[in-house]
Amino acid sequence: MAKTKRPPQTAKKLGGPRVSPDGPRKSKVDAVEDFKARLGSASAAIMTEYRGMTVGELAELRAGLREAGTDYKVFKNTLAAIAVRDLGHEDLVPMLDGPTAVAFAGDDPVDAAKKLADFAKRVPALVLKGGFLDGKVLSEAQVMVLASLDSPEVMLARVAGMFASPLQKVAQLFAAPLQQVGALFAQLKDKLPAPSAAPATEEAPTEPAAQAPAPAEETLGEAPTEAASDTDQTEAASGDGTAAQDGS
Repeated sequence: MAKTKRPPQTAKKLGGPRVSPDGPRKSKVDAVEDFKARLGSASAAIMTEYRGMTVGELAELRAGLREAGTDYKVFKNTLAAIAVRDLGHEDLVPMLDGPTAVAFAGDDPVDAAKKLADFAKRVPALVLKGGFLDGKVLSEAQVMVLASLDSPEVMLARVAGMFASPLQKVAQLFAAPLQQVGALFAQLKDKLPAPSAAPATEEAPTEPAAQAPAPAEETLGEAPTEAASDTDQTEAASGDGTAAQDGS
């Protein structure tokens, strides 16, 4: 039985096409650009090591972070190092050691850090190595501090509670029946001290009244003087008349 000859097999190209004949492969270039875009648009990035975690644990962690608007993606350390160097964040390179996955947080970096820290407590194989927030590199300790902060929702709820307490008291005051408000004023009136200074207020107007007749006394004192002068003139006139009669 004659053997059939197989056609010659061509060597498979691994890794996909290259950007240029001597350049990197396109898949690696795309991975670097993807890392740059994610780091630029994320509110924070947290570097983790997942060595020893099972596939199920990784899937559970991804699902929990996705609910918080956080993407959890595995990158090759060499490609991630190229990306952070191109962005000028050389301090992130030492964190890219071992099996590395990066959590790119959405609008709430605190919530992402909390979920990672809580998961690391249940699964010690997950290690938080550091992060990147607002243009600054975070150490592992700083990431744990970030995880301990209150989320914006909790902070707003606390502020709202501070304002709601006085408003609730005011609402209760206006909602109370008028009889209760009247009883409240009656109790306040009973607690006030007796008006001991009331007689003083009545005597105060008497002082100007006592001073008012003073000019009248002077007028009365001057009136007899004028009357006396008139009497003297009458007597003098009558004296002159008598003297005239005696002379005649």
